[in-house]
Amino acid sequence: MEEITKYLPGGVHSENHVKASKGKSGKQDRPVNKVVLVYFLGGCTYSEITALRFLGKLKGYIFVITTTAIINSSTMLESVMEKPPI
Repeated sequence: MEEITKYLPGGVHSENHVKASKGKSGKQDRPVNKVVLVYFLGGCTYSEITALRFLGKLKGYIFVITTTAIINSSTMLESVMEKPPI
């Protein structure tokens, strides 16, 4: 996890949960991908989402991405343009 988060700005919170194994060997039958929840406050771009998906494929993580808004060029320009008085 630290290897991926060094590329990303912001804080990091990590929790590990271990389930009790069933059966004799205690080994799992299939590989388990780690799930990472990413929450953007104030919005994010499609490029940021794509970058996280790319990192997930490289390192075997599943990113669940949530955000308050997805920002594109139109919404970015609208936010900085002066609005005419009503």
